[in-house]
Amino acid sequence: MTRDVDCIGSAEFRNLTDPMTGLPCGYKLVDLTWTGKVGRGGPNVTMSGDSLSDIEHKLNDTQPGGFSWASVDGVTVKRDTHKKVQLYVLSVSLAKHLSLTMLAQGKIDCSAGGDDWVSTDPIDEGIRYLHGISGDCQVEKGFQVCARVSCSWNGGIWLCNDTRDKLSVPCRTIAEYTQDIRDKCWFDASPGAPAFIPIVRGQEFDDGNWNVIVGHSPEHC
Repeated sequence: MTRDVDCIGSAEFRNLTDPMTGLPCGYKLVDLTWTGKVGRGGPNVTMSGDSLSDIEHKLNDTQPGGFSWASVDGVTVKRDTHKKVQLYVLSVSLAKHLSLTMLAQGKIDCSAGGDDWVSTDPIDEGIRYLHGISGDCQVEKGFQVCARVSCSWNGGIWLCNDTRDKLSVPCRTIAEYTQDIRDKCWFDASPGAPAFIPIVRGQEFDDGNWNVIVGHSPEHC
C-alpha cells in the first residue's frame, strides 16, 4: 500500500492535509513493518501490513497454533471492538479559534495530526494496545514517509520517517509519544456545556528525525 500525498488546502493554514490519508502535505503513506519474536525465546520474525492489527492477523494465519501479542511476553491487551465511540470532528472555523498556546508546545505541534481532531477515547485505546506490543515498528527509508501503526473508530496513530534510512522504533516508544500528545494537546470540544467532550490531535518530533502523528483518520478503521 503506497500513496502519494497531494498538497491541498487554504494558504492561511501552515499544515495542509490530504483528506484521503490524514497525513501532512508531502508525506507518503506506506505499509508498516514489525520485527520481533512470535514466541518466548524464538527467532525474530518480520511481517508487513497496513497496521499492527493487520500484522497480528497475518501472523495468526501463518504461525502454527495461531498468534497473539500476549503470546510473546505475557502482556495481554485487548481492543474493545464492541464499544461504540462517538467521534467529534471540529470544523476548520472552530479549530482556528483554539488558543495559540495549543499550536506548539516544545517539540509537539497541536495544530497538526490527521485530517481533524478526534475523540480521546480511541487514542487512549491505541496507547493501551501499543504498550502490549513488544518488538520494533519500522518504516521504509524516507524522507517524509509514514505508516499507520494503530487505528480504531477513526482515531489514527502514525509513525513517520524523516530520514534517508529505514526507521526502527520500539512499538512501546510510540505509545509514550502518543501519550505525550494526548496529555498536551487535548481540548474540550464543549466548553461551558454539561457534557465533557475531550478531543485531541498532534504531532511530536524526535531528535532522530522521526515523528508520531495522532488525529482523525479519514480511512475507515
